[in-house]
Amino acid sequence: MVKVEKLLSYDGLIEYLRKNNYKEIEEGRFVVYEDEDLGVEEILVVKKGSNYKEDLKNLKKELSKSEEVLEGEKVEYGILFVDNYVLFLKKEMVGLPAKVVVLKKSLDKISPAFKKKLKKLAKDFGNLEYWEVLFDRSDIVEEFYKLYVKARELLIKNIKGIDDDEKKIKFANNLLMKLFIIWYLQEKGFLDGDKRYLINKFKEYKNLGFNSYYEFLKELFSIMMGDKGGNLTFKDNKFGEIVITGPAPFINGEIIENVEIPDEVFYIDGKTEELKKIEPKNVSIVPILNLFESRDWVVEGGDVEGDITDMMLGDIFEKQMVEEERKDSGSYYTPAKITRYISQNAIESYVLDRLNEELKTNYKNLDDFFKNEKDLRAYKLLYDILNDIRILDPACGSGHFLERAVEVLVDIYERLRDKVKELGFDGNLFIIKVADDNGNIRNENLLSIDDEEFKMRIKFHVIVSKNIYGVDINESAVGISKARLFLSIAKHFDKEKGIFVRFPNVHFNIRDGNSLIGYARMKKPERTLDAWLKFGSEKIEELKEEFKVVSELGDYLKEVSKVLNQKGDILKDIEELNKIISKKELSWLDFEKVLKIKEKLVEILLVSLNSKYAIPLNKLLRDINKKFNEKLDEMFVKEFGIEEYVSPKILREGKLKRFHWFFEFSEVFVDNGGFDVIIGNPPYVRQERINDIVKGVDYKEILSKLYKPYDKMFDFSMFFILRSLELLKDKGYHSFIITNKWLRARYGKKIRKFLKENVTIKKVIDFNAVKVFVGVTVDTMIYIVKKEKPDKDNRIFYNNPKSLENIEEGGYYVKQFNLEDDVWNFVDERTLEIKEWIEKVGVPLKELDIKIFYGIKTGFNEAFIIDDETRKKLIEEDAKSEELIKPILRGRDIGRYYVEWDKLWMIIIPAGFTKRLFKKDLPLKDAEELFKKEYPSIYKHFEPFKYKKGKGKGLVDRDDQGDYWWELRPCDYYQEFEKPKIMWQEIVREPSFYLDQSKIYGEATTFIMTSKKMNLKFLLTILNSKLSWTAIRFYGTNLGDNTARYKKAYIEKIPIRLPNNTKPYEILADYLLFLNAKEDWREKYKELINFFDKEIADSLVYELYFKEKLYNEDKEYLLNAISKHLKSINYDRWAELYWKKQLNDELTEKEEEELKQLEEENLRIIIDVYEAIKDDEEINKLIKKIKSHKWVRIIEG
Repeated sequence: MVKVEKLLSYDGLIEYLRKNNYKEIEEGRFVVYEDEDLGVEEILVVKKGSNYKEDLKNLKKELSKSEEVLEGEKVEYGILFVDNYVLFLKKEMVGLPAKVVVLKKSLDKISPAFKKKLKKLAKDFGNLEYWEVLFDRSDIVEEFYKLYVKARELLIKNIKGIDDDEKKIKFANNLLMKLFIIWYLQEKGFLDGDKRYLINKFKEYKNLGFNSYYEFLKELFSIMMGDKGGNLTFKDNKFGEIVITGPAPFINGEIIENVEIPDEVFYIDGKTEELKKIEPKNVSIVPILNLFESRDWVVEGGDVEGDITDMMLGDIFEKQMVEEERKDSGSYYTPAKITRYISQNAIESYVLDRLNEELKTNYKNLDDFFKNEKDLRAYKLLYDILNDIRILDPACGSGHFLERAVEVLVDIYERLRDKVKELGFDGNLFIIKVADDNGNIRNENLLSIDDEEFKMRIKFHVIVSKNIYGVDINESAVGISKARLFLSIAKHFDKEKGIFVRFPNVHFNIRDGNSLIGYARMKKPERTLDAWLKFGSEKIEELKEEFKVVSELGDYLKEVSKVLNQKGDILKDIEELNKIISKKELSWLDFEKVLKIKEKLVEILLVSLNSKYAIPLNKLLRDINKKFNEKLDEMFVKEFGIEEYVSPKILREGKLKRFHWFFEFSEVFVDNGGFDVIIGNPPYVRQERINDIVKGVDYKEILSKLYKPYDKMFDFSMFFILRSLELLKDKGYHSFIITNKWLRARYGKKIRKFLKENVTIKKVIDFNAVKVFVGVTVDTMIYIVKKEKPDKDNRIFYNNPKSLENIEEGGYYVKQFNLEDDVWNFVDERTLEIKEWIEKVGVPLKELDIKIFYGIKTGFNEAFIIDDETRKKLIEEDAKSEELIKPILRGRDIGRYYVEWDKLWMIIIPAGFTKRLFKKDLPLKDAEELFKKEYPSIYKHFEPFKYKKGKGKGLVDRDDQGDYWWELRPCDYYQEFEKPKIMWQEIVREPSFYLDQSKIYGEATTFIMTSKKMNLKFLLTILNSKLSWTAIRFYGTNLGDNTARYKKAYIEKIPIRLPNNTKPYEILADYLLFLNAKEDWREKYKELINFFDKEIADSLVYELYFKEKLYNEDKEYLLNAISKHLKSINYDRWAELYWKKQLNDELTEKEEEELKQLEEENLRIIIDVYEAIKDDEEINKLIKKIKSHKWVRIIEG
């Protein structure tokens, strides 16, 4: 067994690879996988370096270059030992070309969790799955989070000065987030260039004149925010040189002066080594700084991953919110693979459509564009599209999707920059306008900026400030989202090179509010000059002072406005805005002016973010929003008729706080017409819990007034779909990961119809039976749509992937026009031919003489379903009990042509039984007393359950009951269980129908089918066929993992084609019922069963349905050929005796002998028939012909 420590040194790893017979081409280059068909050898390169940056750069280049190799040696993996680090490299297919990703580990901080993963990789260095596991951060996040929780508990427990527990928790969360960010910046050298600054200052704070470490931290926070003066840095003898970040890292909560926190909460000598080596569950005390010190921090830019990166902040606080408040709102952490897939597909699809539309081209993807486009105008167009794109997550949480969207945009910008350089175009056409701290405007030529500064500038000045928008009802989540975006920029900071920006934190487009409640857009009134919005005199004085401050920036505003080529005079516009806001009544034209002037101010603010002018500009804009929002609330409540459900005041406050989109983000709607791309993971809340989201408010009723289409059964996420489409501009792209229930559930019918008719659906990734979210049982899906009326020939890419690793592998295309409103079953075009044909030649099952019924629901199975021993005891105590006790089957007892009865019985006392028994309506007390006397043993059995709750309300209080608690719910079809019937369970992995003729009942997880005229054995053969399995997927719910749902509404749609002669089908049903009857027989006669089931019965069903396609005539040649050999068996009499023995535990001696003889005779006949058919060449040819038909090949897979 390999010692993992040996793998963590260059010499040890080389020795291990040689000893395990990996082919070494030259020193450090090993073949780890050979694909003989393609003629490719996958290479692992192991290197020992001396210059971290150069060695890493060269190894990355080697992996990238090998992407062009089609055969021969192809470098797929790399391991680099340099300084005190080991770096693992692999290629990741996130587009073309593949991206090289790096995992960086400090050799003195290798955790137990990582050692396990490395040990697994050592089993096979050519196994991509093992490499994926190595790079997977979920265990790192989980390990860190467990320790973080303990650090948080220690902090909360020791906070003094805050009495309210909720405030104490909020304070602790905020302080931990601040310290996380500051530690990250410390790693970047922002704290006096000392990577141990926080710990070193902990050891000397008393010498600096502070009474506690927390007192020192408060002063540090203030310095970093810029409260103590300084331009880009602050320097004194106590703190050294500190880079001023601005308020961004400190956005969640103020510093509370009277709080005291003991030092041991922050650091304890010697604790760090313990946290490195010991499993989290075995650690009791976790000081904050010890925790941070024990982990591997990776703060460099590029695609380098590690234990703690800029993304960890979001991961940790996302988990925290899930475990606390966000469970109630239905919000869950989205895996990185999903956020990447959605962001990349939606953004790149929108950009590509714009390029193709304006260039009149037909590029298939952006790779195609970059590879083939040579025209400067095309790249300038791409640059302009990227500059102007507006991307929204309407339920942004901690910013996971937004962070991923930023990275997608940066990747496109980088490819654009590299291509423009390669083609030798003029870089002055690719500039951004920015202001320095003093407000001086300058043009930044993006082509002349180095890599990390390029990413920082693009993110700060364009993407985060202009392209990215997010709204969430959770204020804490919004704060984390802002901090997360700050870190996504901060990772590119380089203090030594002077690459960083000061964050005033005035205009992140991330805001708290209720995405669903409020105006999305507003309709222009017919009379635009009439009084439209009425103001009082309140708040005017506050705004006057702000207008005065902004007016004093006149020269600056005028200069910037001119540089931005804004129309008109910005100073006159501000003066006009002041006049409008001072009015008591505004017309629509006044309001339009406000929106346009506000848009200009926002544009000026965007280029001023790094300047001293940003704060007053932002304050004015924020307060204008506040003033107008209050009046818009009043209009909103009246316009949508929700006054009786909510007042304007309630609308603004608490969890229902509204968000008027077109006013909050006027720059998006005035000229752009809405958002270009909307992505995310909206909260999932079941319809019955929607009114629990906001206590005391009829939330569902409000939503019913605001949204069309509407269904009272809509889950909460449906409203996010509708709101997103309202906010999206025409031809914009929208993509969510969301519950997949609405695809097929009845409540989704209206929204399915709406989407089918109004948007072009591009992709549906259906994660049936693939668990995307940890701890969540609801299956999910991804959809990508374009806001454009669909073309009748639009084809949707559909896939039901097996895992998150290959989301599109195995997918196919489906015509949007062919989706049915009742259920969206994504049938591919080849299979659709089969559906249309069987519907043409068959009759829906429900139109035949059949009845389908649900099994019996008791509302308290524990009381009503009893075992064999209890039944015998009840009858022994009171013989009359036997008439009320019936044999019962559960869904899981039913298989394909068989049942495994578990000797269970049901006490069946129908609703109305008591009244009929005593011939009158009695009060409960009297009726109970009489029932007790009439059926003493059953009453005695029920008594312990009377007030036992179980999972529901209990026996007495349950909803499913008759006139009295001992009766079952009303049911008028008990007699149907006494008839011959087909029985099945709802959810199965293959057709599993059984014919019962022994009067066995079925409980709630079963269905039964009876008929007066239809031959049930024929139907049984059809329903158990492979064709039926395909057909149910046309009409019902495909649960993934090769599982289907046979609900009444689905099964009754299966087309049944009636043959001229049903006798052969009956005989085959008898054979299969008989052979499958006993568990040991199913194993013993497996060959016979498979032959008659899969070869003969399935082939006969194919021939019945497809005979015109097989023979070009209405003939059943196989049926005729097989009929010559088929012989009847006496299954019915055998089954009668067999079940009599099962149910009564005994037969007479004569019956036992008869049963034995029937078994022998039936088996002899079946074997004889098997031998005859098997050796019949005509039959074999016919079966081969049938099985080779293209439709049959599709069905059989």
